[in-house]
Parts: sequence; structure tokens; C-alpha cells
Amino acid sequence: MRRYEAMYIIVPDRPDEDVPGIIERYSKVVADGGGVVLSADPWEGGRRRLAYPIAGRHEGIYILMQFESGPDIPKELERVFGISDDIMRSMVVRAEEVGPVEPKLTVVPAPAPAPEPAPAPEPVVEPAPAPEPAPEPAAEPVAEPAPEPAPEA
Repeated sequence: MRRYEAMYIIVPDRPDEDVPGIIERYSKVVADGGGVVLSADPWEGGRRRLAYPIAGRHEGIYILMQFESGPDIPKELERVFGISDDIMRSMVVRAEEVGPVEPKLTVVPAPAPAPEPAPAPEPVVEPAPAPEPAPEPAAEPVAEPAPEPAPEA
């Protein structure tokens, strides 16, 4: 047996008291065909606004039914949904196998951007000290002229 999910939308004109009976009717189709209904409940509160109008209606009662059966039951269920006045839209799909679900695509979060480094303080430019004048070369000692001898009288 394979696992299936059926999602169907009941017309909103039905009172809430009738919904369990409608769910039971379609669960019985699965059970009569040899299938096992695992769950059949209103989906996320049941009555919801439609994404677009269907036959002039703006809301519907969403039901999600999970079941296990052979491949003939989903076909019969789709046929019954199609001829029912209670159902606006329906879809039956084969569900994934029960068990831990391995992600088919691993999403790696982008690394957080590195914090901006604080702006480096601007270097303080001190004026270069004025070059010291080069020492003048030492002058050669100048010999003082020897005093002239005094004239003799």
C-alpha cells in the first residue's frame, strides 16, 4: 500500500455542522476500497479565503485527508470528487514515505557580514625639524703678525 494525501475544498454554503458528515463520506470511499484513512481534518482552521474566486465564491472549507491504499483508490476518489456538488476543487497526490525527511537541498545561511573595521586614525604628520646648518669648517688659525720692532733712535 502507498501513502496518499487528498486536499479538497468544500463549498462555503454548507454549515459547519455538515462538515464532519462530508469528511466521513469521502473517508468511506477510501475504506470501502480497502484503504486505511490515517487522518481527515480541516486544514488550518478549515474555512479560508480563496486566492481567487471559484464559481463566484471567495472562501471555502479546506480538508486534508491522509490515507494508505492501492493505486486504484486515488482514481476513484478523484472521480467522486469530480461529480460531487459539495466539492469546489480537489487534488490527490502520492505522499512521501513516512520517516525522517532528509532535506534534498541544504540551505547554508550566508555568513554575517564582518563588522566594518573602525577607520584607522589619520597619522599625525609633524613637520620635520629644520635641518641644522652644516657646521662651517674651522678656519685655519691665522698667525698674527709679529709686532714690528720699534725704531731705535
